Amino acid sequence: MQHIYRGPLEENTQFTGFHDVVIVTVDVINREQVALCKLSNGPKVGVGGYVWVSLEVMYMVVGAQDNDKDMLRPSSTPRHLLSDFNCPLMDEAPRANLKRKQEQQDEPKRSKKRRRQR
Repeated sequence: MQHIYRGPLEENTQFTGFHDVVIVTVDVINREQVALCKLSNGPKVGVGGYVWVSLEVMYMVVGAQDNDKDMLRPSSTPRHLLSDFNCPLMDEAPRANLKRKQEQQDEPKRSKKRRRQR
């Protein structure tokens, strides 16, 4: 059975701040929606650097102390454990097309450099 992180709900746990992860896949385990996340702090954390996170648990940060303000952002409504998403823009063209595109983008820079050298 996989351990599923559900936030600071378990004994001897507390919410200490936010952490960037990469969502690898979303699945259902024992009727609970979960996401397999790759942690950015390497393979010594979680299970080989990965952790299952519940998509159903919500939390609310209230009463953050002044010395915690850098790590904790109080919220006026409950939030999911995984939030504030960023999605990189990716070009899925074949490598040859990417190289040609890069050369096209670099051409104005080379032309400008040639003009300055004259």
